[in-house]
Amino acid sequence: MRSAWPRLGWLAKYDFSARVLSVDHGPFVVVDPQARPRFVAAGVWDGPFAEGAFHRTEHVFGSGVVLGTDGIYFVPPATTLERLLYLRFGHELYVSNSLPLLLAAIGATLRDDYDYERVSESSGYGIDDYIREIPVAHPVHRTVMQVVYDQLVVVGDLLGTRRRTQPHTFASADSYLSALTDIAKRVLENARDPLRRRPVRVVSNVSRGYDSPAITALVTNLCEVDAYCAARSNTRLPAIVASRMEGDVVNDDGTDIAKILGARPRHLELDLGQLPADLERWMWASWQLSPELVFWRMFTDAEAGDALTLWFAGHFGGIWDTHQDERFLRGLLPRSMPSGCSLTEARLRYGLIDCSLAFMFGEDAAAIHALSTSDALAEWRLGNAYDRPISRYVLERRGVPRSYFGYGKRAVAQDFDAPRGQALRAEMFAATGWSGWKERSYRSVNLGLYYVQRAAAFIEARGNRAKMLKLGQHATKNVLRRLGPNVDLRRATFVYCVNTLAAKLVQQSAVAVPLSSRARSHDRQG
Repeated sequence: MRSAWPRLGWLAKYDFSARVLSVDHGPFVVVDPQARPRFVAAGVWDGPFAEGAFHRTEHVFGSGVVLGTDGIYFVPPATTLERLLYLRFGHELYVSNSLPLLLAAIGATLRDDYDYERVSESSGYGIDDYIREIPVAHPVHRTVMQVVYDQLVVVGDLLGTRRRTQPHTFASADSYLSALTDIAKRVLENARDPLRRRPVRVVSNVSRGYDSPAITALVTNLCEVDAYCAARSNTRLPAIVASRMEGDVVNDDGTDIAKILGARPRHLELDLGQLPADLERWMWASWQLSPELVFWRMFTDAEAGDALTLWFAGHFGGIWDTHQDERFLRGLLPRSMPSGCSLTEARLRYGLIDCSLAFMFGEDAAAIHALSTSDALAEWRLGNAYDRPISRYVLERRGVPRSYFGYGKRAVAQDFDAPRGQALRAEMFAATGWSGWKERSYRSVNLGLYYVQRAAAFIEARGNRAKMLKLGQHATKNVLRRLGPNVDLRRATFVYCVNTLAAKLVQQSAVAVPLSSRARSHDRQG
């Protein structure tokens, strides 16, 4: 166990020739307490903790390693928000749930001249079409690999992947919601198992959209919840334009909704200037995406205690929308925006597990869509372009007035290209040659081009907020990145943060401890 590592980070090394598996990990990762450990868990699942059979269930949040009777299973979450990273070279296999940890283990860095944006956004392509290879700088290796959603499995000398899902149908919205609630209940029981020897804190976030309030409504039936709310959205629409949109697109304060649902409201801190350098570095280090820095208070609250934090977030709530395309209905889990992915490394570092319930039964999107469009939910459909009757059904039955939510998709996470905290800004600008005036010039040109795209979308959408968002999905605030690596500030920030974290982790490296003698004897037989 490495106390200086990310709380939920782990790194596994498997020697195919010696049949030896070793796992090193951070302080919140739990090792099977039996004399001959069978699993290492940096996550929770909907089954008994002592059995450790999270490779056999469909419903896993977080990750881990299991020594099964038929092979070694490296298990990612059953969402597309996170991934496992690995490298096989000769008879050695390295696997980790953290990009900086894997790079530190193999002595690699990210490349300054490679555009990681397409790789970063590729989880949104769905579980069959995301990009597997991540280019790195290394004397021998050109890439490391990533696996999303599927398990990475070692059987004998073979390395492959396994998908663990099976088809489901639902007789009604109530039966579907009951299944989600049952998963949440069993996940909480798993997290609170006495064998874990660690307290558990449950949080959510509540906006005035659809998804996070609906998830909060399900979970507050089971336990106490701290709900993080933001007082405003990030919309840059001029007031005169916003006044012509459907619903209030500026106010995103979900405090009143949280109170009705019985959650304890906690307000997000929107002032980013005092962000600690280490925290902001981890919040930038997942992907070449704009980080969701608005959630920084959630992470400092988590670090202040010794509890494992379960974050029941609303990611993938689009599964409840009445408007779906063919790939979505085939259960491929595509997403139009990568929200949640940019916080992967920060969640590991500070001990939060993302429990986005909407991903459960994601491969059964057609069955869920049939519920959304059924006659039984007609009362809760609005018939507009942003229509999620299952969410509305949940919230209105819990006493949330219809006018409080769901009349425009808002976003509180702002779009950034460089650090916002003064400490990390000064450090990175000094190391990379960027500066405040260069950043302002870069942002101004990019933002001007973006406004042109959004103005065109507004004219075509004729004031329909949801239609405008759909038309603007391919609009980007980072047009200048196409000119090359020297004018891509977000790339420079992402690469700088990952590489500096990997360098720090190299200083803390050590030989991992064999997981169990059972692993060695079993694999020799296999």
